[in-house]
Amino acid sequence: MIIPVQNDAGPLRKTVAAILAQSNGLVREIILAVGPSHDDTRVVAQELAAAEPIVRVIDNPTGKTPVALNAAITASTAPIIARIDARAVIPIGYLTLAVDTLTESGAANVGAVQNPVGFLPASARLPRQWPRSWALVGLVTGGAM
Repeated sequence: MIIPVQNDAGPLRKTVAAILAQSNGLVREIILAVGPSHDDTRVVAQELAAAEPIVRVIDNPTGKTPVALNAAITASTAPIIARIDARAVIPIGYLTLAVDTLTESGAANVGAVQNPVGFLPASARLPRQWPRSWALVGLVTGGAM
C-alpha cells in the first residue's frame, strides 16, 4: 500500500485503520510518503509507524503526488502495489476483490469507482459535487502492497 500524504493529519488514522482492517493477509506494508504539511501530518504518520510494524514513513520533500508515488514505489518490496488516497476509507474486502480481479483478468492495473463521502466539516458538501466516476484507488502488479 502506498499513500501520498500532505496536510492529512485529520483523516490519516481512519485511512490506515481501514487498511489494517483488511483481515486477508494481503497487506504487507503501508508506505506513507509525507510531504510538507501545515498540520501534524508527519507526527500522525510517525505515531502510526511506531504503533504498527508494517507502516513506514518516507519523505516527499516536494509535496508533489507523482514524486510521492515514485518514492513509495521505489521503497516498496511487495509484488503488488495498491495506491490509496490519504482521505480514502476502503471497505472490508476491497483489497481481496481488487487482487482477485487483477489476477483473474490478467490485467496490469485495476481500479474502482470512488463513492465520495465527506467526514470532515469542509468536505461534507463534496459528495454532492464530485462526479462518482472518478477512481482514486488502484492496484498494479510489480511493486508493493
